[in-house]
Amino acid sequence: MAATSIGTDVPPELVGTAAGVVNTAAQLGTAVGVAGLVGLSLAVTGATGNAVAGTAWAWVGAAVLALGTVVYLASARGGRVKP
Repeated sequence: MAATSIGTDVPPELVGTAAGVVNTAAQLGTAVGVAGLVGLSLAVTGATGNAVAGTAWAWVGAAVLALGTVVYLASARGGRVKP
């Protein structure tokens, strides 16, 4: 997981809870993301349509979402990178 510093600024007695919350959020985010991309694929092609074209649109949707996230995070931090 890339976000290794998330959940480390907690009291020692809550470290296990923080790790559980981070892992649960990652798993739920993945499940919701995959469900959304499958929904996009089916919406583009229909249930009996060309699966290859639907997959391509799902990849485009994922790329747009990733790019939007990068732009948002870069603007929220003001271009600063934590060393």
